[in-house]
Amino acid sequence: MAKLQQLIAIILMFFVGFFTSHLFDGVLATEGQGGIDVASPSDHITEDQIRVYDDKVIINVEGAQWANFADTNSMDPFLDAGSNALQLVPTSPEDIKVGDIITYKYGDERIIHRVVYIGEDEKGIYYIVKGDNNPTSDPGKVRFDQIDRVLFGIIY
Repeated sequence: MAKLQQLIAIILMFFVGFFTSHLFDGVLATEGQGGIDVASPSDHITEDQIRVYDDKVIINVEGAQWANFADTNSMDPFLDAGSNALQLVPTSPEDIKVGDIITYKYGDERIIHRVVYIGEDEKGIYYIVKGDNNPTSDPGKVRFDQIDRVLFGIIY
């Protein structure tokens, strides 16, 4: 009987670990056909801001900034070294939604990860972020004043 109880405890720990690593407060969606579904980035650019011509593409965005990425593999396969991106500077916490990919300051480094949860505590709004290819969320809460940019386009 003790062996059976140990086996049940191990199975329960596996399922609790599996589900909590894939679902942070229910934000990361469910198992899909291709694996875990995550929230998509929100629309930061409207269709009328994009013009496609035979010889060029114009994206009319005030304050857009270009970015490239280090080879950390944390956002594979979505982005990696060699990808180029266009980002905006957010003006308020409401500019950032679950699913958005943000660049934020962590000590002396800049990290680009996906927002998987937005909460509020005694210090105000915070974001929980995670690299798509990482098994767990980044440590700590990210505050709006740490966020440099929000991604709105990737050029491969």
